[in-house]
Amino acid sequence: LYLCFVLGNLNVALQVWDIGGQTIGGKMLDKYIYGTQGVLLVYDITNYQSFENLEDWFSMVKKVNEESETQPFIALVGNKIDLEHMRTVKADKHQRFCQENGLGSFFVSAKTGDSVSEYLHVFPKG
Repeated sequence: LYLCFVLGNLNVALQVWDIGGQTIGGKMLDKYIYGTQGVLLVYDITNYQSFENLEDWFSMVKKVNEESETQPFIALVGNKIDLEHMRTVKADKHQRFCQENGLGSFFVSAKTGDSVSEYLHVFPKG
């Protein structure tokens, strides 16, 4: 996904790579992550295991960027808010993870588009 838009007085080019199908030990992952300006850690609010896996992904992002001159802005994104009635990851657990790790926090629905444009415009600000 590649988006260009104006944010205040800045022209922003946002390129999003979906690497969710990769394994943590994937050979190319560090190439996508090293030196990036932002990382979205996205999980499914109806799938507790997807939230559990975040710890490993977060650790890997930090490790890959240890020697980078700048650290990326990292945000936790709870997806599928259109399925609130099936939620297995409570919002307070999400918020606690964000607070403990200094992460941005968003809830979206990729299916309905709820809050997607809001976080895509807030995210580049870091």
